[in-house]
Amino acid sequence: MEDHRPTDSDFKYWAFISYSHQDEAWAAWLHKELETYRLPRGIAGMEFHGEIVPKYLKPVFRDRDELAGASDLGGKLRRSLEQSRTLIVICSEKSARSKWVEEEIRYFKSLGRSHRVLCLIVSGEPCSSDAAMDCFPKAIRFQLGADGQVSDQVAEPLAADVRPGKDGRQGALLKLIAGTLDVGFDRLRQRDARRRKFRLIQMTAAAVCGTLLSIAGYILLADLGVKVPGRDAIQLTLDRREWSVLRAPASDAEVSRTARELRERLSIAIRGAQYENGWISQTLRKGEKLEDSICAQSQALVAICRMRDPKGWTSRQLLEAIQRPFEPQVGSDFEKRFLKQHESQLAPDSCGAFWTVSLLSSALNDETIVPPESRKAIEDDLRQAQEALEPYHKDGGWTMFPGRSQTASPNSYSTVLALQALLDCRKAGQPWMGSEKIRDENLKMAADWLQKNFELNHKIPGWTGTGENKYEVFDGMTLQIYAVLLRARAEAGHEIHPDILRSMEWHLISCVERSAAFPVASGEFESMLMWFDKQTPRKEAYRFLWFPWALEAMDGWLEHAANHPQPKEQVVRIRRARAHLVMNVAPTLVDTAENDWLFIAADTLYGLSSIPNR
Repeated sequence: MEDHRPTDSDFKYWAFISYSHQDEAWAAWLHKELETYRLPRGIAGMEFHGEIVPKYLKPVFRDRDELAGASDLGGKLRRSLEQSRTLIVICSEKSARSKWVEEEIRYFKSLGRSHRVLCLIVSGEPCSSDAAMDCFPKAIRFQLGADGQVSDQVAEPLAADVRPGKDGRQGALLKLIAGTLDVGFDRLRQRDARRRKFRLIQMTAAAVCGTLLSIAGYILLADLGVKVPGRDAIQLTLDRREWSVLRAPASDAEVSRTARELRERLSIAIRGAQYENGWISQTLRKGEKLEDSICAQSQALVAICRMRDPKGWTSRQLLEAIQRPFEPQVGSDFEKRFLKQHESQLAPDSCGAFWTVSLLSSALNDETIVPPESRKAIEDDLRQAQEALEPYHKDGGWTMFPGRSQTASPNSYSTVLALQALLDCRKAGQPWMGSEKIRDENLKMAADWLQKNFELNHKIPGWTGTGENKYEVFDGMTLQIYAVLLRARAEAGHEIHPDILRSMEWHLISCVERSAAFPVASGEFESMLMWFDKQTPRKEAYRFLWFPWALEAMDGWLEHAANHPQPKEQVVRIRRARAHLVMNVAPTLVDTAENDWLFIAADTLYGLSSIPNR
């Protein structure tokens, strides 16, 4: 068969409308709507098969000539079909019996574009047992065979439906545009709805100006956030009664569905970066390979363990990946890194061991991951990881580098990782160094140390870094500490100081104003320590991602509010901020994380796993 497939640059039309001329009114409506619909921001301007999507889908081809006297499709129609990215078939009882509609569909599919055929149902019934009522042409209902003719293999067409009680005209139009551009319908619908709201606001504002700011318009402006007198009081009243129109959060079901879809994407991306030997690459970038990292591996697997149903992983694959650093080769990788070091090695930082404790504890807490016959081995590995962390415990807090005689004091980042690891042990019913008492004492000391070192009087309250960063409050680390302190309160009964709770509420609510471009800070940790009887300088840098820990802290705060009633407006505002982060920020961050460092994908997945399934 002759190959008619054009390159991307050969396409002239965004869509070809195929229809029976008895449905010409519908064809004219669809043609006008497709060419005059202005695509929302974020859709217009995106890349589509090497091209930049314009503001309008122009041109769209619609044949206005009758073919009743013709014996086959003319050259003009064939060329137009070849130059069209998508075929949209207006489906009715008339088009189902139209020879030319059938031929246009068959010819378009023969170009290798069966997946680019969309349907608009205007009357009749799809796949009806009554042939007179069936609205799908045969070429829609069945796939083409190798000979280019319609076979008996059933196809599954994508259809929009304008019949009463179905999608409606606007919904059907958006479905067809989403299919034409290969974007999710929900994404387009949400952006379209947001634009409609914005247009409504513009129209309302104009009416308000024309009528000396009517009361209704004034309230809408205040709800939107325009700085009008009394705005804060109006917003407070609206939030207290959940009356906000322009700031209403997405429903819990929408947030849950979006978070679940994004979790599945990240889980699959992490699985795809795993080598045959069980290690996961430190980078998800295609074609790049980096040396193994116990820290990044453990972070990723902790996030996978938190998922209700990890996409792309079996329990066996997950268990093998968890045990990989402890395999008894010539000494396990974990032993060589943390317990049986060589003078030529750098003194290990504590982060990898903390995440390993969290990973092994999380695995032991899930019987679907660790079967009874593997439990003893995992518990032994956990004890080994705890033993590796003993040199990092100092003055109630925890350090980045080993040795109690080092120059560096405990720091907030290592201590929050320690508190998280201790909580994971407690949740799994596991001791610390063989003692539940030691575990609980260490847990209390870590929680107390963090609260003691909270900086209330900074411009933005929170926790600072060390050394050159000792006067800088790190946003991402602060959000992480909020999240883990809330866990300590919920799971171990450790109270949080009221000043910290008040600062936390403000911090979480303010996240509603953030976008995916909100900056991520990095902090350096350095110390002079004894390493094989030599004074040795050691330095390490870490990035403090804010997004996952904002979600984690919001989930913890909302759980706290459910058990200890809080002002209604605060609950509404934190729910709004969480919905914003999941619906508007997370998709962009996940797009980036799928082709970035493993720890970014792992942390992002960890945060998204805090959103419950509904």
